[in-house]
Amino acid sequence: MNTPRLGFLLQGRWNAADARTGAVEVFRGAEALGAHTGWLAQHHFEAGRSPSPLVVLAAVAQATTRIGLGTATVMLPFENPVRLAEDAATVDLLSGGRLRLGLGSGFGLAYNATSARIDREFGVPGDDRGRHTERTLDRLLRLLRDRTVDADPTLSLQPAPGTLGRRLWRATSAPATARGAGRAGLGLLVSSNAKELDGRTDDSQLDLIHAHREGHADPGTEPPEVGVLRAVHIGDDHAALEARLAAEYRERIDAATAAGRLPAGLTDGACLDRLSVHRGSGARVADSLRAESTWPHTTELIVLFGGELTVNSVLHTLEEILIGLNA
Repeated sequence: MNTPRLGFLLQGRWNAADARTGAVEVFRGAEALGAHTGWLAQHHFEAGRSPSPLVVLAAVAQATTRIGLGTATVMLPFENPVRLAEDAATVDLLSGGRLRLGLGSGFGLAYNATSARIDREFGVPGDDRGRHTERTLDRLLRLLRDRTVDADPTLSLQPAPGTLGRRLWRATSAPATARGAGRAGLGLLVSSNAKELDGRTDDSQLDLIHAHREGHADPGTEPPEVGVLRAVHIGDDHAALEARLAAEYRERIDAATAAGRLPAGLTDGACLDRLSVHRGSGARVADSLRAESTWPHTTELIVLFGGELTVNSVLHTLEEILIGLNA
């Protein structure tokens, strides 16, 4: 049976007590527990969330020795590809080659009026963000794989990126983009959200994973990796946990129902199931993760931590999942 490696993504907000050192402490503790990778999200103009994951990972690199350091994701429309390549290569050098650079267009299914205002602040027209993303990605790939500087062929990217160009990941909910990522040799980051919800989130994401594999055209090499993000909540009192999560996810459930992505009339538990929100004891969560249709295709299970973050709660959840998966 396929056994994905375990990673985590810090997407939520730090409380006041942990805001300065929380990420470093989580990465250090997760490394001690045996986690394979840790990932940081990028958020602009949001209190308690970082707009600069590479800067934070540079600090994490000095406090750890083994764990992979990932971004999930850097928003390409807002980035200058040369500066991003330089920063990423620098963090990779500082970490001894541990960076996983996850890339995306940003916002995804959550694009709204606030997203549009942030686009304008960065000078990105909303109707051009897709094309701008692809142009930035194309140039970034040339920089990290060939060290090619378009304006002057006598210049080369510094520091030398080594093998970083083979540790790039693309986040998308579009099969065509996933196919292109596979063709380019990029790993795939599969969100905890699904574009369509005819059934469970995992079932609806299989087409995305298959498209990614189809895009990989070189039969002599291993296909690019697939990282699947999943929300996990640990608790032994299942009824109390489900009631709390129904309240926490109410806004998302109502929005998905209003958009026709969830049918009306489902129980809260059925909605959480369709959204692939895994909950219960460590053993119960491990069983529900293994039952997902995406599990056989997953190389990296990335546990998503949203809401308010604390060091103890993140590490406790990771420890319980590891115990459950190894039982």
